[in-house]
Amino acid sequence: MIIYAIHIVSGLALSWVWLYACHDPRLMDTTQLETCEFRYTQLRALVVPLIFVLSIGVSFFSVWATQIVLLLAFFIRPLLLRSVRYSSG
Repeated sequence: MIIYAIHIVSGLALSWVWLYACHDPRLMDTTQLETCEFRYTQLRALVVPLIFVLSIGVSFFSVWATQIVLLLAFFIRPLLLRSVRYSSG
């Protein structure tokens, strides 16, 4: 349970730092950052904590289903990258 909490907190912290850096022009030059790169990085930082939160909720119903949900963490990043690339044109 502790490892879930660490992943959730670190993922949310990474997401917050990324948003803060992108919206402050002194920290990062966003003129060279494409929209799809920004979206992919933001979603990538949020997806693993969300999967862990989902797995905690699912664990109250089925341990077997929780293991399947945790496998999503490994397969979701390539799917996320593909969906961001296709949505940007």
